[in-house]
Amino acid sequence: MAGAGVAPPQITPHTEWRAAHAVAPYLETLHAGGTATDNAAHGVAPPQRAPHTDSVAAMVDDEVKRLAQDKNFGVFTTMLPTGQPMTHVMWVDADDDHVLINTETHRQKYKNIVHDPRVAVAVVDRDNPYHYAEIRGRVVGEVTGPAARAHIDKLSEKYLGTPYGNPITSERVILQIAPDRQRVQ
Repeated sequence: MAGAGVAPPQITPHTEWRAAHAVAPYLETLHAGGTATDNAAHGVAPPQRAPHTDSVAAMVDDEVKRLAQDKNFGVFTTMLPTGQPMTHVMWVDADDDHVLINTETHRQKYKNIVHDPRVAVAVVDRDNPYHYAEIRGRVVGEVTGPAARAHIDKLSEKYLGTPYGNPITSERVILQIAPDRQRVQ
């Protein structure tokens, strides 16, 4: 129950993940095989955690956007429920505010971002692999339906020169990634 003057929490698609992982940084400090009580006895305190905000992140850097909109591949990393990273080479795109990844809802990478919206994307210049952009951020939105289908056709035209020919198993979804950190090398 919220106290007087305290705003109720905002409900977002990833509120459940944040609530379930509120103690994750503390658990990471545990000694191998230890418990929170053991760690308190050894002086291991829970780390201070910056509050999460759902504010709009910075716009996508112009060079990041150029690389993502060109015929360059992205390397997309999500976190499995076990905490292990999972990486795929993907078609990638960008608008002014987001890096865009198109996938299907039955795929593990989609299940991963529902569990943990933090992701990383590297976009590598096809003409010079030493020129690339790294984006770390969060999936902050999704686009489904005809717009997601049209987007996968647009990506297929960009990369293959033809409309997307693979069967759609579940539902296409565009993942909108807000950058928390962008770096171009």
